Amino acid sequence: MIENQQNRIRDEFFEKEKRTIGQLIAMIEQGDSASCAHHFFFYLTNSSWKIHFKTLLKLLKTSYPTSDVIIRKNILEFLTFLSIGLKSFLSHIHLHATIGQQEIDAAFEDAIGLLLELEALDLDAAKTLCEEIIVTNTKQFVAEGVSLHTAESEAAIIVGNRPSQYCRRLLKKIHSSNFYAYSLAQFNKPERTILGNDYGEFLQYSMWLGYSFQTTNPPLIKMVWDMDTQFWRSSLLETIEAEFGSKNLEHSPINLEKACSLATLIVVEKSCRLLRDWFLFSEGKEGYVCYQVNPEKNGDAQAMIAEALFVYAMLEKRLGGIPNVSFKLPGTHAGLQAAQVLGLKGISLTITLNFTTFQAMEFAKVFKSSKALTSYIVVMNGRLSFPVRDELQTQDAEIDPKSSWLAGVEVTRHIYRKLYASAENGGLALDSGKIKLLNASLRIYGNDIPDISEIWGTGLITIFPNVRRAYDLQKRSDNAFSIIDKTPNAAFDDLCKSELFRQAWWIPGDPEKCKPNRALSLSTEDEEAVLEWTPIKDTLKQFIQEYNNLKIMVSDVLASRI
Repeated sequence: MIENQQNRIRDEFFEKEKRTIGQLIAMIEQGDSASCAHHFFFYLTNSSWKIHFKTLLKLLKTSYPTSDVIIRKNILEFLTFLSIGLKSFLSHIHLHATIGQQEIDAAFEDAIGLLLELEALDLDAAKTLCEEIIVTNTKQFVAEGVSLHTAESEAAIIVGNRPSQYCRRLLKKIHSSNFYAYSLAQFNKPERTILGNDYGEFLQYSMWLGYSFQTTNPPLIKMVWDMDTQFWRSSLLETIEAEFGSKNLEHSPINLEKACSLATLIVVEKSCRLLRDWFLFSEGKEGYVCYQVNPEKNGDAQAMIAEALFVYAMLEKRLGGIPNVSFKLPGTHAGLQAAQVLGLKGISLTITLNFTTFQAMEFAKVFKSSKALTSYIVVMNGRLSFPVRDELQTQDAEIDPKSSWLAGVEVTRHIYRKLYASAENGGLALDSGKIKLLNASLRIYGNDIPDISEIWGTGLITIFPNVRRAYDLQKRSDNAFSIIDKTPNAAFDDLCKSELFRQAWWIPGDPEKCKPNRALSLSTEDEEAVLEWTPIKDTLKQFIQEYNNLKIMVSDVLASRI
């Protein structure tokens, strides 16, 4: 099955590599400027790249004066994305080895030179594009945690009044990012941590830094819908009409639960398309987007399986090939059952609601027999560290308050050793390319972000916009393989005074002094206790609450069809 998936991915890659100049121009005219720009970063050999690049720019220059205002704006947008991409991490994935740095520099000058020339021919088109970019950047900066006033001011400054100004100013910001520096330094190294965007939007900027993954969950889906409700309402109605035909609810097979699946699917699909070329180029090793199944069904394996299969089939049809989607299942007994079934079908999975070594080990054993190209086991660092902090604050006054910062870090290091060490050393000897640890829910402690700095080398880290901003506020020189470092003894001893930490860390065979009062498992006997364990209970409660909020919005959309 894995070989069949890889063959299908290769076939799609080679088919897309054959895009003609006419097809690329059509992509630009239809507003798919980002994907057209990405074509030049993931496809083509040396000679064909140069021919496509120069021919396309020549045709755009010729057609621009007679194009309508919308197409002019789209051409400017394409040249903006192309120019930025040529000086971003994207140029290092394939292009650097294909044409070399000197040719890349020359291509950048050609692209931004044409952008300067064309934006001067139609200042209105340039202004319209800048206004759109300012709106997007404002939303991004708000997501990064600044006030609306500050976000608007920052966006206006970085964009300016010409797309060419935006290119140069944004590239300066990209080149100063610690994530960009990490991506360049660790590219093609086996211990490299894949970077992921812990949000449902602003993926393109993240990709320029080197991110090749995006996660979503009910709160994130709701955030995306809230940012542009009318757009997503229209998209959902169009999707329902396209897939189910009838505009009349009474004669449509769609129900509220399935409509919520579609409301999530359309957000995920948008990101899948943006990461599609990276997924194809990597032959399914990178470029995934997470889709979280209905959290209300966390105890119903069959319901989770049914939803995943429904969405997988929809995305396979809409994307035209193996979907670059990874389904989030809960780290529960029912989630384990669902993972066994879906993994054997070759579907990528990401285990969420996961905080503990005992959960990770059980899912890792299931993933050993999975037919998926890659799957992920989450450690929700901050959602563990904060409850541990609160618990320790009620105890010994001698406890260092900074010890709790390392709760998620130490659990991650412990799981890392258990998953990837040899059998002789007590590990499962897993393939880290096929089964990856994924760290999420990161927390900021002043200038310190140990959920990043102390676990470099973990499989994947998904980073919320505010954490990305905080990490980039100062230059950092963290150990690029800190995942194997030892947590200080004093901090570990403090952590072991927390019952929550002991539950998260310990499994049979570990020191008895770290054993929790009642060691939980994923057996049927512990199902209820696992769901009542504080980090899982609190996180699941939020997921269900935001899913219910999404249901209210979707219900209103469905009502508008009657």
